[in-house]
Amino acid sequence: MRLTGGLRYSDEEKSGIQQPVTPFFGDTTDLLGGTIPTNTASISYDAVDPSIILEYDLTDDVMVYASRSESYRSGGLNQVALSVELNDAMSDITQNYKPNPDLPYSQEFIYQPEEITGYEIGTKGEYLDGRLRVNAAAFFYELDNEQVTTPLDNIVSTARAVVNTDTEVYGLEVDATYLLGEYFTIMGHYAYTDGDPGPRENLLDGEGGVRDDNKVTFEPRDRLQSTPEHAWLLSVDYRRPLKNEMIFFAQADYSHKDDVFGSTAANGSAAPEGVVFDSRDLFNIRTGLDLSLRDGNQATVAFWVKNLTDEEYIIDGINFSTSAQSIRVFGPPRSMGVSFGLQF
Repeated sequence: MRLTGGLRYSDEEKSGIQQPVTPFFGDTTDLLGGTIPTNTASISYDAVDPSIILEYDLTDDVMVYASRSESYRSGGLNQVALSVELNDAMSDITQNYKPNPDLPYSQEFIYQPEEITGYEIGTKGEYLDGRLRVNAAAFFYELDNEQVTTPLDNIVSTARAVVNTDTEVYGLEVDATYLLGEYFTIMGHYAYTDGDPGPRENLLDGEGGVRDDNKVTFEPRDRLQSTPEHAWLLSVDYRRPLKNEMIFFAQADYSHKDDVFGSTAANGSAAPEGVVFDSRDLFNIRTGLDLSLRDGNQATVAFWVKNLTDEEYIIDGINFSTSAQSIRVFGPPRSMGVSFGLQF
């Protein structure tokens, strides 16, 4: 049995000045003819993050463990922040993003640090005389002030800011490696991730606390952001020695990810069409030779094909609801090439 403990202390200070402009004309005059105020903020945070891990060897080849840890992610300033007071007809679209007269910055200019408390139990072991290796873990994370990215409004969808929320994430991961015969190795990985995402909101009081009278709240999200519920990978590796100290290798892997939730609209409505990115199935191959050189170095030549089936999939996107236009960023198409490497 082994017990491991750790402690990390973080202390940070940040300051910034930013001038918001109007979304339509890019100037510093609001719709009422007034001058848009400058955002000025100085923020400071500190955190003490402990961790503890308990491990127990069931046998010489199998170990189980449990852990609890805390971690910290810096808060910061949003470069793209709006403090333009739009008229009442547009308030539903903009979620009433207006300057706060009590603070020298607008509500979305700063975001709080993210604090995570994680719990994990798992096992690591080798079986079948060392030919099979299996690792498995179940986890639960509490995210206070999780940092998520959201559009500031549905008119200027390119204006995105980091805001805070509280979220719970849970899931499990399993990976296995099996030596099949003398030359084949099979590897697999599976991950399940789900959770309870909270509403997105800015939490500000100028000193890292919460002001109930200065909170921008969005409708609850239905899904975790940028996280597939199911993902898996299967890989087959073949390596065989040849004459003259050469090794022939061939690798093939197949991976799958469920569809991914990108973001909701700024008014908190259900995700517009296209913001949930489709699932993807990718197939890659790589084959070549490892060569042992006379000077003791090693060279590698390989031919590879990525995304063999030329799968089309979207990795990011922006909706422009007012003009019915959308921007989509696609993953790389099928590509192939030859690589040369030298280890010395």
